[in-house]
Amino acid sequence: MAAILSDGAHPVQVNRYLAWLQEHCATPAALGALDHRRLEPRLRPLPMYQRKARSLVEAARAIVRDHGGTVPADPEALLRIPGLGPAGAALVADAAFGIPRIIADRAVLRIARRLGWGTDRPTVESAIAHRWPPTAWPHRSRQLATIADRWCRPIRPKCPTCPLRPTCPTAT
Repeated sequence: MAAILSDGAHPVQVNRYLAWLQEHCATPAALGALDHRRLEPRLRPLPMYQRKARSLVEAARAIVRDHGGTVPADPEALLRIPGLGPAGAALVADAAFGIPRIIADRAVLRIARRLGWGTDRPTVESAIAHRWPPTAWPHRSRQLATIADRWCRPIRPKCPTCPLRPTCPTAT
């Protein structure tokens, strides 16, 4: 649920709505039994709340239908769950199952592009894979996302105080 809610949302917001969902829809079967329109008013403060409500219900239904109500540990199976893209599937594989994956979300892709590591997901993931061992991928992905959120913003990046400024070819 958190991987779907987190797209474009602040972690504090995600945690608030995640707690509500866990209290009211504790299992994929319970969540999948809802009409997504019942979730929309509750999720309204989140960006893209209508898409997230629909994705949450569709994901829960797919988990019940295709995996007996248990979130699959296989990263490839995670990718087939509605609403989970590559970054979300990697996040679930790491957080829920301890499978080290590169979590290349929008923020990580942005900072990698500015660092000159590539312009698309496969190239960026390859660059990260060559820089650190697999056990470090999730941690380094989170570090890059934090730096992207604090300094390497899409508009008006804070290059003068960024810790990566000495190695960044696009720093101003």
